Amino acid sequence: MKKLYLITTLFIFISPALFSQINYAAIYDPHFNSNGARYFPSRLGTTFKRGEVNFVNVYGWLSNNAVGYKYMKGMIYGTEVNAGQVKDIVAQLKGNNNVFFGADVQVLNAAFKINSKKKKKEVLSMEVGHRERIMGNLQFSKNLMKIALEGNKQFANQNISLSDIRANALYSREFLVGVSVPVSITIGNHTMELRPAARVKFIQGIANVYTEKGKAEMFTQAEGRYIDFNYDYKFSHSIPASPSAFGSGNGYGWGLDLGAGVTLDDNICVDVGLIDIGAIKFSKNTQSYKRKGLYHYDGVELIIVDKDSTNTIGFNINDDILNPEKSNNAYTTPYGMKLTLRAEYKMKKSSASKKDSTHTYYQHHFFVTYVQGFDNIYNTTKVPNFSVGYMYSLKDILNVGLSVGFLGYNKFSLGPFLSVKGGPFVIGFGSNNLMAFIAPKLGTGADAYFNLGFNF
Repeated sequence: MKKLYLITTLFIFISPALFSQINYAAIYDPHFNSNGARYFPSRLGTTFKRGEVNFVNVYGWLSNNAVGYKYMKGMIYGTEVNAGQVKDIVAQLKGNNNVFFGADVQVLNAAFKINSKKKKKEVLSMEVGHRERIMGNLQFSKNLMKIALEGNKQFANQNISLSDIRANALYSREFLVGVSVPVSITIGNHTMELRPAARVKFIQGIANVYTEKGKAEMFTQAEGRYIDFNYDYKFSHSIPASPSAFGSGNGYGWGLDLGAGVTLDDNICVDVGLIDIGAIKFSKNTQSYKRKGLYHYDGVELIIVDKDSTNTIGFNINDDILNPEKSNNAYTTPYGMKLTLRAEYKMKKSSASKKDSTHTYYQHHFFVTYVQGFDNIYNTTKVPNFSVGYMYSLKDILNVGLSVGFLGYNKFSLGPFLSVKGGPFVIGFGSNNLMAFIAPKLGTGADAYFNLGFNF
């Protein structure tokens, strides 16, 4: 019995998550400018003098938006699973639940400024990069889990929704080129810089699982004599036929990130981004399944004698719901577009060195961030994500900060981050979410990350 509960439950909620989907440290720590530009393209070129190269940036996640680590801990580490534990988990579920997972590996990213020869001022900043992304999500309703764990008798004489049921996973390879252009404006005693930006991404689709729709309703007759399922689903996948095919991929697409930023008097910054615009068309090794209809289940027919009067025993089950229309046609999956907003206020401007008064920095940084997805797919959620953060900088050598997140991929998140610069080299590490250890009842995840690069 315990194995059944574990297989069913752990597959859907692995609450002690290793990582989160929004790396606040990348947004808040200026030592890694191109990482922050992933979410806000207009940040490109705002925190380095001439250029920046990132060698290692590894980031991954596994989290859910409903069940805290406290409620899963007993099932994971205990010797037995009891009905009380199952009921506690079901009670924590929302009407619509999501599990997110994935990894983001930046193989190489180089950013640099192009300055005018006469005025020695920035004309534009550019970046080129290669990025590997694995991301996915599982979406399910509370009613579905209640039926799976407690049966359908509880819904006798009721018509209930089991939607939306969706499983999505994507492995993609990005080759990107980005640019941001500063436009200086002076109004009275105030200076303002506008910075429009864009990033174009050629996307190689390596593998994919995509649920375009997964609608289902169920009615249980009061005395249990029959069950009606009303369903409408479409599911596609494209998996490489051999290990060597992971290099060439099964599809191609284009992506676009757009952004704009405003900096007022050098210490107030507001940025907006529309990222992961685009889609991938999979045309190799594809398989699609779809079906729509009503399935009436009133038991199984027991066959004692077949047509040839040969004694036999068997079951006759109406399997229409499991006999979908199949095709090998190409299909297109969206990339998971998101709207991002960011505001920063900086205080106490100082010189980083007594010998170099031109190299200045701000000691105190305060942040507010908002992320809004337009679908529940891959690393995107319709539930908005809010974050507030603070960072303290010591001579622009040591940056230490803390971020707090609300909603989105987790109920609540909190974690510190730190980066150190030694000459041109910079190393950063920390956590965006330690709530699973600080407050297991609220914490639906934990988080860690690592960055290594240099700027010049």
